[in-house]
Amino acid sequence: GLGDVYKRQILAYLCINLLHEKDENIIDFFKPLGVVMIANFIVIIFQIQLPGTIDGWVSSNTDSINPFTSGRLGGFQGGGPNVIGIICAVFSLVCIYKLLSAESLFKSIIVDKLNLFLLVISLVNLFFTFSRGSYIALFVGVLILILFSDKLSFNHKVSFILASALLMGIT
Repeated sequence: GLGDVYKRQILAYLCINLLHEKDENIIDFFKPLGVVMIANFIVIIFQIQLPGTIDGWVSSNTDSINPFTSGRLGGFQGGGPNVIGIICAVFSLVCIYKLLSAESLFKSIIVDKLNLFLLVISLVNLFFTFSRGSYIALFVGVLILILFSDKLSFNHKVSFILASALLMGIT
């Protein structure tokens, strides 16, 4: 209703105001999504079904407990697998950005274990959404991050693009 519109406008205003005040820390805006990733990972492990048809673990028509065939992640947030899929893709991109913006890529992987853990969890969550649109969003985001990264050499960028083109061609 009309009240929901005003709530969304107030939330948008507060978010924009926060980002305007702390422009250099825009990545920090997405930190709380780490808790969302862990919570949704628990949903996958225990296949927790929530009230509604597309929230929590969305069961398929099989009696299997194998997470690869028994359903897909719908998440806590409402909206179903595609919504949690794009949230997982965005958070994965934030984690990848942190890795690429560190002084040393390999040192960052070793030192910032929490970021690496959250990246792995968010990618697992993204996989179990089985949301093809979110997969594409992640791929395009990673491509953009790699192309604009100052840490990677031109040869690494070309290798990534050629490997991606080959993988897409095979697919």
